[in-house]
Amino acid sequence: MLKVLLIGTYPVLLAQRQHAFESAGYEVKVSSVSQAFRVIERQQFDAVILGHAIDEQERARLTSATTKKQHSCKVVCLYLSSIRNAEVAHAVLQVTSPVEDLVRVVDELVCPDPRS
Repeated sequence: MLKVLLIGTYPVLLAQRQHAFESAGYEVKVSSVSQAFRVIERQQFDAVILGHAIDEQERARLTSATTKKQHSCKVVCLYLSSIRNAEVAHAVLQVTSPVEDLVRVVDELVCPDPRS
């Protein structure tokens, strides 16, 4: 089973994303920014989703920690109106996009074969 880590600050958005990924067959872990570094250090993930409200410096630190510890893990950054440091992500998606689009993007990044 593929594992995704959702990092963010808005419980309602995290719950919606969690439901969408679980419905698509993913194992999901949800974390706050403050807990995320420990989670990344202790567990392996296929993808990490960074919420739109994460500070730029924290986003860069989380991306760096993820890619150093888990070389094949894909990082997706969500944004609201503009984003800096987008080059650190494997994909960037506007937060207002349907959650199904987020799942599709992660599928394309981590699945060798499209899901049926």
